Amino acid sequence: MSLDKIFRPKSIALIGASDNSGSVGYILMKNLTGSGYKGSVYPVSLNKPEILGIKAYKTVFQLPEIADLAIIAIQQKQSRMLWSSVGRLE
Repeated sequence: MSLDKIFRPKSIALIGASDNSGSVGYILMKNLTGSGYKGSVYPVSLNKPEILGIKAYKTVFQLPEIADLAIIAIQQKQSRMLWSSVGRLE
């Protein structure tokens, strides 16, 4: 079993991406886009059509591909709905 998708992902979905400076979703988005990462970054946000100049998606089902890695930056109360959605992607 290869761990390349974890350690060398070609695409990352950031669930809970934000343009609200100081939020975890914002900090992660800035780090992903400003670190020299060469793969695709897909911000997932219910409220914004764009995060830091990158098209955002309301759900993981709208992404143009299944991301190799998902980073989750949402509040605990939102996680139940998320886990039921992500589990259906396989």
